[in-house]
Amino acid sequence: MPSRDTVINVLLASPSDVNEERKATYAVVDELNRRLGRGLGIRLELIAFEKNIVPGVGEYPQAVINKQIGDDYDAIIAVFWSKVGSPTKDYGSGTIEELERAYSRYEKGDGVIDIMVYFKDEAIAPSKIVGSDIDAILKLKSYLSDKGVLYNEFKSTEDYEVVIRNALTALILKWNGYDGSAVEDSSGVDGGLLMGERAQSGDSLSIYSEENDDDYGVFDYLEIYMDSMESMTASWIAISGATSEFGDRIRKRSRDIDEVRFRNEPNAVRQIKALLNQSCLDMDMFSDVLETNVSISGKFREAAFSSMSKALSISSELETDREDVVKLEAAMVEIKTTAKTTTDKIVGFRNVVQSFPRATLRLNKAKRRTVAALEGVINEMNTTVGAIDSILQLIEEIKASKNI
Repeated sequence: MPSRDTVINVLLASPSDVNEERKATYAVVDELNRRLGRGLGIRLELIAFEKNIVPGVGEYPQAVINKQIGDDYDAIIAVFWSKVGSPTKDYGSGTIEELERAYSRYEKGDGVIDIMVYFKDEAIAPSKIVGSDIDAILKLKSYLSDKGVLYNEFKSTEDYEVVIRNALTALILKWNGYDGSAVEDSSGVDGGLLMGERAQSGDSLSIYSEENDDDYGVFDYLEIYMDSMESMTASWIAISGATSEFGDRIRKRSRDIDEVRFRNEPNAVRQIKALLNQSCLDMDMFSDVLETNVSISGKFREAAFSSMSKALSISSELETDREDVVKLEAAMVEIKTTAKTTTDKIVGFRNVVQSFPRATLRLNKAKRRTVAALEGVINEMNTTVGAIDSILQLIEEIKASKNI
């Protein structure tokens, strides 16, 4: 389990044509630090040219930047659109040089580094198109693929915000002790190539083994419970945030469609279909977040309540403090209430999605996947309520046996 002051240093690298995406990265980092990292004792720290680099002298300009950045960062986000950037002494651009340095660390096994590469797939104004720049982008994509780097593409700054939020959420949870297997299996939510495995000495799952189950004491189980509950709660926060954001996006799409209908222009059908396609992308990204975090929640929920059950079984044989039992019971009831409230909200949200019209083939498929993902959340909440009921039953038995 990371210490309370764990900092994940993330290098943000890009040419100058993706300033909006850079701004979006700052906003997402601030949001995740507030809503997720604070509760886990983990903080994302962006390293960026405009924030960390001061003028200096070196063999060449990028060398000055390299020296100031160093090699102590834990992850790199590289974003491209219409160009790769200005060439340096040995590479096609400063951003490419920073990527190469990061990849070299990965190859050497010099610590753990996460490499996330994104390409903006949005139309470029004809006046800004430079053939050599486009060729360089295509060559870079091919080069990265040959090296085994999985990159991601996005259509707009809004889409980038969703993708980078998912990737950085996965990164935080990975540092919190979650091994990331569900993220890798959930339709590319990681948004790039998450390279390497970070061994966590306090991983609430890795420290527990059935082989040495008899060696565990009540405090060991309580520690596993608390660590696992933090990770489970983090996944619930991610689900809540994604649901709120998705609702805002769908409402905006609906307003845009109504506006097109009101104007009644000759190409209205084509405009509406384009907006529906954007809604499909919104739904797919939303489903990615739900599927990932339901898997995370389930894994840590099992660890949490299994450990609590074992802790209660042991404590029933020991002297039990009444106040501790009452506090635990109240905490369980509060978690149960949260799960049931979340279920009610998700059920209503699922019903709204189910009511979407069968407008296009793509929309129907996206809608079906989103409904399934929402039902996955509902099932996870119901399973959590069942697990809590079992814990509450054990507490009642302890209270009866101890006359509490």
